Amino acid sequence: MHHSYRQHPVNNRFHFTLATFVALSLLLTGCVTGKASEPQPYLREQGDFFMQAGIESYMQYNYQLADKQFTQAKNFYSRIDDYLGTTHALLNLAQVHLASGNFNSAMEHLKKADLLIKKYNLEQP
Repeated sequence: MHHSYRQHPVNNRFHFTLATFVALSLLLTGCVTGKASEPQPYLREQGDFFMQAGIESYMQYNYQLADKQFTQAKNFYSRIDDYLGTTHALLNLAQVHLASGNFNSAMEHLKKADLLIKKYNLEQP
């Protein structure tokens, strides 16, 4: 049976990192939508919509579409305020690293983005 499936260490690392990336993205999206009193709910909703769509495309290995959808998400998020503007820049860097297969660097940027979202939510009234 071993001939039908061979383990490729790169693939395993990729899938692990993808799972982590998706978990963080969902967590990030969850944190972003968690606030009841939104200054600009439309921008938030649109950002979250494209973030989710991007994750789904990414899971289906449709990287070009995912990239476009993440860009849309960032465009909406960055119009909300400074925190999300910085998050936008970090997501941008993460995307670049993901595209070039540099998963460790991508994770570093995603973790920073996640921390910013948490800080942003703590400081909301």
